[in-house]
Amino acid sequence: EEEAAKGLSPQVRQSSGWFTFGSTIADEVDGEAEAYTALEREEQKTGQKLHRRDGNRAATWARIKPFAIDKYAVSNTQFQKFVRATGHRTEAETFQWSFVLEHLATEDVVKEVDGREGFGRVKDARHWMAVKGAYWRRPEGPGSSLRGRGNHPVLHVSYNDSKAYCAWAEGRRLPTEKEWEYAARGGLEDEPFPWGAAARADKCNGWTGEFPSENNLLDGYAGTAPVNAFEPNGYGLYNMVGNVWEWTEGRSDKEKPIRGGS
Repeated sequence: EEEAAKGLSPQVRQSSGWFTFGSTIADEVDGEAEAYTALEREEQKTGQKLHRRDGNRAATWARIKPFAIDKYAVSNTQFQKFVRATGHRTEAETFQWSFVLEHLATEDVVKEVDGREGFGRVKDARHWMAVKGAYWRRPEGPGSSLRGRGNHPVLHVSYNDSKAYCAWAEGRRLPTEKEWEYAARGGLEDEPFPWGAAARADKCNGWTGEFPSENNLLDGYAGTAPVNAFEPNGYGLYNMVGNVWEWTEGRSDKEKPIRGGS
């Protein structure tokens, strides 16, 4: 009853099992195998663990124990209930800024970012702008709102914010990276997507077009999509690929992996 009052997502139980953690797909791309071999030689020479592209590591055969995971990502409405009940202040609110994709920002916001008093952009990814006043209630910064987006996933939530929400949500927790990947695969083995091998705009919310300047909206959304949009994977979980990045627990306290993609 308390879970229902808090509006929490239903959970899906996952049984224990073995699976390929990571992917062998990238190893088959021209040049990737050679690059990984060189990386391994450097590791042996220096004795230091080096990461592959995007923090990726070689695929391994892994086992997970039974666990439960939310059917949907946390929505704005759900997060709002948490904030009202606890008075939680997100880190984006404390720091008074967060990153916003330029394509979704207004002209006024872009001008402020690039102005003398603006916080600027990410050096090597200039489509990401540091926007003053952007946080979960104002996802694109000043002038934006959550109107019509109650069932969309909450944005601008840090790892620490996520942990605070989990503590309030009947003691739920973030999945480990292995648990998340096992659940995201939906029962498929070593495929790049939860539905198979081919990228499909009708299966998830992602950028379709010339990134980052042109989005042709083949998936139907310029920004986020509702948490229950598109078909679920084989385990009945929604949007495990696309829409928003999702926090997981890493192998150590220093690792805070984000998975899923946006």
